[in-house]
Amino acid sequence: MERLRKIPFVILLLPLVAAIIVYYAVNENAENFSSDEKTVWQAELLSIPQLREKTVKAEARLVWRDDSVYQIKKLQKVVLYISRDTLSEKLKVGDRLLIYGKIGHFGRGNPYEFDYDKWLRRKGVAGTIFLDENEWLHVGEAEKISVNARAEMLRHKLVNLLRESGLSEQEVGVVAAMTVGEKEELDRETRRKYSAAGASHVLAVSGLHTGIVFAIILNLLTVFGYFPILYKQKKRKIIVNIIGIIFIWLYAFLTGMSPSVMRAALMITLFYGADALGRQQVPINTLAAAAFLNLLIEPQALWSVSFQLSYGAVLGILIFYRKLERILFFKSKPVRWV
Repeated sequence: MERLRKIPFVILLLPLVAAIIVYYAVNENAENFSSDEKTVWQAELLSIPQLREKTVKAEARLVWRDDSVYQIKKLQKVVLYISRDTLSEKLKVGDRLLIYGKIGHFGRGNPYEFDYDKWLRRKGVAGTIFLDENEWLHVGEAEKISVNARAEMLRHKLVNLLRESGLSEQEVGVVAAMTVGEKEELDRETRRKYSAAGASHVLAVSGLHTGIVFAIILNLLTVFGYFPILYKQKKRKIIVNIIGIIFIWLYAFLTGMSPSVMRAALMITLFYGADALGRQQVPINTLAAAAFLNLLIEPQALWSVSFQLSYGAVLGILIFYRKLERILFFKSKPVRWV
C-alpha cells in the first residue's frame, strides 16, 4: 500500500513537465504571431458566436495567411470581435471567413492589473482581431467540426428549447446555467443577486453537479437500492457501472464538454471503471491518473485556476478527511451523522 501511495507523484511529474514545455512553446509562438499591419486571413469559427451589444464574439482558428507573395498555413487560435449586424448575427460554428485584420494585444495600463494577453496565451490563443462590417466575408463551411463544437451546438439547441417552453428570460437563464452550464443567458441583475447572496456557484455546472447526476443514474439503474450491486453479482455490477459511465459522458456532452464536468467525468470513469474490473481502488492514484489524462488532452490547463483549485481541493479531502474524522470522533450516532 505504501508503494501505491508513492506512485501518483511519479505519474504527476510527467504531465507537469509536458505542460511546462507546451506552455512555453505556445507562449513563444503566440508572441511571434502578432502582426503590426492588417493582413488577409482565412478563419474557421470554433465556438458559437456570442451576441454582444455592438459586436459578435467568437473563437476562431486561422487556417492560412496571405502575405501577398504566398500563402502561409497557420493553425493558431484567435478571438474575433465582428461588428454586429444582420449578417454577423447569422454566423455559426464551422463557418469559414475571409478576414482582413491584424492580431492585437491589450497593453497593461496599470502595474499588477489582470494580464488579459497572458491569460489568452495560456489558453493557446494568440490574440484578438477586431473586424468592421466590410472587413470579413463568409466563404464556406468547414469539412469537419470538432467534438467540442458539436457539444456546444447541442447545448445551444437545448437552450433554444427552454426559450420556447414559455419560461421568462430570467428563468431560462437560471435553468440553462444550472442544467447545461450555459451562462450567457443570465442577465446582469440576476448575476448580481446570486453574487450578493453568495450563491454564484449554484449557477455553474461543477463536479458536484456531475456527482449528483451520476448518483441519480446509479439509483435509477439499481431501482433505488432494491436491486443493489453486490460484489458477488459481478456481471450486474459491470453492466451498471459501464452504463452509468456512458450516461455521465452523455451528460458531459450536453454541457458542452465544460472543463469542470470533464474533470469529474474522468474521475468517475477511472474510479468506477476500476470497480467494474475488480481492481483495487486507490483514490489518490485515481486523482493522479485523472490529472494525467486531463493534462495529456490539454497541457495548458495546468495554469488554469479552476484546474488547480479543483484537483487541489479533492487532494486535500483525500489526504486530510480521514485524519480529521478520527480526531473529531463522536460517540453519538446523530452527531456523527451530521
